[in-house]
Amino acid sequence: MPKVLVHLKNVPLISWLLKEVEKLGLESRPIVVVKHKYQLVQSALGSSFKYVFQNDEHGTGAAVKAAVPHVSAEHALILYGDMPFIKSQSLQRLIQHHLQRNLEFTMFSSTVPHFEGIYASHFGFGRLLRENGNLVRNVELVDASDQEKNILEVNPSIYLFQTEWLKRNIDAVRQNKHGEFYLTDLLEIGIRNGTRIETIPVDPLEAFGINTSQQLMQADEILDRVTK
Repeated sequence: MPKVLVHLKNVPLISWLLKEVEKLGLESRPIVVVKHKYQLVQSALGSSFKYVFQNDEHGTGAAVKAAVPHVSAEHALILYGDMPFIKSQSLQRLIQHHLQRNLEFTMFSSTVPHFEGIYASHFGFGRLLRENGNLVRNVELVDASDQEKNILEVNPSIYLFQTEWLKRNIDAVRQNKHGEFYLTDLLEIGIRNGTRIETIPVDPLEAFGINTSQQLMQADEILDRVTK
């Protein structure tokens, strides 16, 4: 079964997310990038969405590359089907900041109290490095020094782009040594190019991704906390 169709409280993971997206009242139909057993995803979600098939290339960057030619809106919000706790209010704050500041690139950041228990999965996120409060680098865990691994501000990789900026830069995302295209490379590209990138804080529990059976069990506890 595709991961996004795994149930949390008898609801597919991706449906939790799409319910919050629906509350935003966006003019464009959301684009759902599908790959593994895509017929099951389409059957479960119905005809309210535009579906784009991802080829055999791997990684979040490859998924966005597949979707970009089908984006007609002026701005593109990138979300993940295995993050069920993102709230529409948080997304609205991100969108408002992005539009009011006329930014090309706006993103969420999360600060965890530690990397234990329900925050353990955040240890795998990239670390955000700042100088004088300004974002200067994103360091992936595999490349982080021991000191950098202790940084508590992490990158959940939820981005809002001006679509033209995204189209100009998405092809600069290169395949890494593992054969994958990482969307986080766009952050490095933006920093190198001098793009003004601003961050909006989001509760780390909203940015909780589910990749394992243990995290699915933890999600029950988190759901009780984020819905209170």
